[in-house]
Amino acid sequence: MTTLHRVALSLNGNGNSNENGGGLSRHGSSHAATLSDAVPVAVLTKRQREVVALVAQGCTNQQIADELVLTVGTVANHVEQILQRLSLDSRAQATAWAIEHGLTATQDRLLTTLEGMLEIQEPTLQAALSQAATLISQVLGTDKVDAFLHERETDTLVAVGASDTPMGHKQHAVGLDRQPVANGGRAVTIFQTGRPHSDGHVDQDADELVGVKRGLGVRSQIGVPLDVDGERRGALIAQSAAADFFSQRDLRFLRAVARWVGGVVQRTELTQQVTAAAFERLDRTVAEHGFLPN
Repeated sequence: MTTLHRVALSLNGNGNSNENGGGLSRHGSSHAATLSDAVPVAVLTKRQREVVALVAQGCTNQQIADELVLTVGTVANHVEQILQRLSLDSRAQATAWAIEHGLTATQDRLLTTLEGMLEIQEPTLQAALSQAATLISQVLGTDKVDAFLHERETDTLVAVGASDTPMGHKQHAVGLDRQPVANGGRAVTIFQTGRPHSDGHVDQDADELVGVKRGLGVRSQIGVPLDVDGERRGALIAQSAAADFFSQRDLRFLRAVARWVGGVVQRTELTQQVTAAAFERLDRTVAEHGFLPN
């Protein structure tokens, strides 16, 4: 048994979990995990790979069902089939298998992105969000990422942060960095409903803006709501000129990153408020005394 298997068994209660009763622990064979080492990833279907990746992240069957829009029973059946195909005995062993076969790479991407987010120290909201959007686009390897914030005065979604990419520059040039809520479009829908969205054939989406489909040539996109301190403030959107570019793993990644982007917004706005208050006090002091006191 490898070190990863031993760690996974330790973290998951020695592999004897019967969480949700979905076939999560079966025979307790001591050598099943070792026998699975030679089993290729291709033995699992795409859906099964998504399920086992979430199992490896510690998700319950209910959480997996919510994430993949399935019933709990269907998830339990997938888990049972995964264990059978891999000749494994428990959820813990499936976790170790997923780690060793690279199905939890999302965690590496999250760590890399979080480290980059923590380094953002830009003084203005636009600069901070643009840096965050560029970082996300590099990690995803996509053509454009936008951090839209709702401008209440004009009821418009504004791409306050946009990735430093050719498609990002083109969006600004054609005016699609400002999208009135009244005009609709997917970014607006995500903002209004709070529901994530994924589409591998945007050119066939009747509800997307024509400028996005034809002007920018977007073919794939994923998007999630952007909340700041518990308040819906906008949407985080990633787009590609290639069809079927994004996976469900990418969508989960974007949902996680959106929380950090919300943190960047909150931190930057607070810094701006503190700075503005300091200058206001300075102006009042000069106005009252005609000079700066020592």
